[in-house]
Amino acid sequence: MESNYSVYADREHRALAGFSMGGGQSLDFGLTHLETFAYVGSFSCAPNTRTPEMLVPDPEKATKMLKLLWIFGGTRDGLLTFSQRTHAYLKEQTFSTSITWTKFPAPTISSLGTTICICSPRDFSDEHVRRGNKQH
Repeated sequence: MESNYSVYADREHRALAGFSMGGGQSLDFGLTHLETFAYVGSFSCAPNTRTPEMLVPDPEKATKMLKLLWIFGGTRDGLLTFSQRTHAYLKEQTFSTSITWTKFPAPTISSLGTTICICSPRDFSDEHVRRGNKQH
């Protein structure tokens, strides 16, 4: 990437996000490689996502290292429970990083076969959190 594009090469400027299987992999890879990613987003994560205890074995360390964790799920999405369990675990652990927890009032992958979540780069940024657009 750095050889072809002018990008910042440090973790403070790196984000990882994905939808469905990619959402699960974003949690699996992003939360277990905090030395590489400061921002992690998961949209309707798939059933093959690791358990929250495996993803965040040290909530205090993750709190210090993550700038933003965004977990999304549709309220009528068959995959919602996998996002909910991660959110519930982190809330129970008094995880204090900015967590944007979004339950979108519509179906997602399980009934449409595609995502209806459209996010701009601005949505996945510190500015979004500073403006108070978050739910716990």
